Amino acid sequence: MYGWGYWPVWALAGGGLALLTVFAVRTLRLRFDPVLDLRLFTHYDFAIGSLVVWVSSTVTFGVLFLVPVYLQQVHQPNLSALDAGLALLPLGAATLVGTVLGGGLYRKVGARLLAASGAVCCAGGFWQLGRLTPTTATGDLWPWLALLGLGAMLTAVPAQTMALQTLSGAALNKATSLVSVSKLLWSCLLYTSPSPRDRQK
Repeated sequence: MYGWGYWPVWALAGGGLALLTVFAVRTLRLRFDPVLDLRLFTHYDFAIGSLVVWVSSTVTFGVLFLVPVYLQQVHQPNLSALDAGLALLPLGAATLVGTVLGGGLYRKVGARLLAASGAVCCAGGFWQLGRLTPTTATGDLWPWLALLGLGAMLTAVPAQTMALQTLSGAALNKATSLVSVSKLLWSCLLYTSPSPRDRQK
């Protein structure tokens, strides 16, 4: 397995970024029916909503990656993959609840209040997860994982709704695809970028 000190990794990463740049430039030059219409980011609500969705996805993917690693390699005793998955059930259940609440309350309280509430929930969950030790009981994680799942969806659902509600027709279809693609691309770039320790190897 090769790390960031292996030069072909940098070459391939640079090639990928170059291709993405060429794709973006080519897309912006197309006047009719581009696959991903990057000009949609000129709409304020769409741009802000997409940014919030990216941040929310970063939170969700980070928890789904780091917590299982903690449970299987740091926690004492180490948990099996099955037990680690079961420990994440509160996160999944709260995500479902947050999705329903976010959609149901959007028209009543607005995107800003929901997103702010979600951000507070995420901050509280992360603050508590930052206090974990190898001997922390698995059950002690459940309320904070649930809080994170709830907060992430209370933030993401209203933000995505806000990003798409002002668009219609073909623009709406392209905006839906653009939000999904940009969210996944942002998360991949963030979590595969080298840390300072990796760069020194």
